[in-house]
Amino acid sequence: MTAINLFPDQSGLVGRVRHALRSHKSVLMQSATGSGKTVMAAFMIQSAVSKGNRCVFIVPRNELLRQTAETFATFGIEFGYFAAGYAPNPFAKVQLASGPTLSRRLDKAPHADVVFVDEVHYGAAQLETIIRHYQARGAWVVGLSATPWKMSGKGLGDWFDHMEQGP
Repeated sequence: MTAINLFPDQSGLVGRVRHALRSHKSVLMQSATGSGKTVMAAFMIQSAVSKGNRCVFIVPRNELLRQTAETFATFGIEFGYFAAGYAPNPFAKVQLASGPTLSRRLDKAPHADVVFVDEVHYGAAQLETIIRHYQARGAWVVGLSATPWKMSGKGLGDWFDHMEQGP
């Protein structure tokens, strides 16, 4: 794996999220668009995998699936897909999942110790089922969003115990 060097603001936010995860099972990482939330999550994934944990990174749309795959590949993160039209690698400790596919196939959902949900404000009906599925199995859940409320305007407090805000 290639080392990921975070900017000071990113490093500070990641540190606060990690600290919050010591006492909360679900934390929302709120940070502005373009602040590098995917890179920050990749940093956390590398650390989690180095400790033997399995991770799932969930995206709501195919273009984000491709972008995230490129980011993971850049940093040498080995991953499998859990998405229609992509060849799976069920042995990879990191799974890149399409939210729509995952919500329809929760009976075959990959095991995860830590789940990252990108654009967590988007796709509430699907995410409700997915997040509850992983929470019921004891996984830590980290939501990533620039907008800390659902498309309906309702906050994300139903899913997250705590929020850490970026600059």
